[in-house]
Amino acid sequence: ASEEIWNFLKNYTLLVGDVNQDTVVNILDIISLIETILSGGSSDGNFGDINNDGIINIIDVVALVNLILNNS
Repeated sequence: ASEEIWNFLKNYTLLVGDVNQDTVVNILDIISLIETILSGGSSDGNFGDINNDGIINIIDVVALVNLILNNS
């Protein structure tokens, strides 16, 4: 069982800002984040909490936009 866990962890990478978990950080992640906020829900695994403050809100949208613009 521990070998399975290590193999999973070795192959698992978390891409900051990848809200929709498609391995690309782009406008689709911003749309997913806004939809999450407007629906009053939370994103799976808190992938939408870009600034890690425990709250998913407009500040995370701004942080995600800045992240995308600074990496392009």
